[in-house]
Amino acid sequence: MLSACSEYRDELSSYLDAQLDDLTASSIRQHLSICNGCKSALESMRFLSGYLAQAREPGMEIDLWKDLASEIGSVCAIIEEDLSAYLDRELP
Repeated sequence: MLSACSEYRDELSSYLDAQLDDLTASSIRQHLSICNGCKSALESMRFLSGYLAQAREPGMEIDLWKDLASEIGSVCAIIEEDLSAYLDRELP
């Protein structure tokens, strides 16, 4: 993972929870528009957050693996798509 991505990923949870100042949130939005890896990480956080919010309902059984298993293919596709460019240092 590139250094810049690492810094952005550290802030994704706060971004998702709307806890960042406007300048930082805008910077993250701009980065997400060009970085599939960080965009995928944010979508995974959104999915997990929504799933856990539903799981709080009384009587709802939690089967996290069943729901996450369907997401693994799309994450692997993104990694596979960008891996060669990353290894060749072609990504920003």
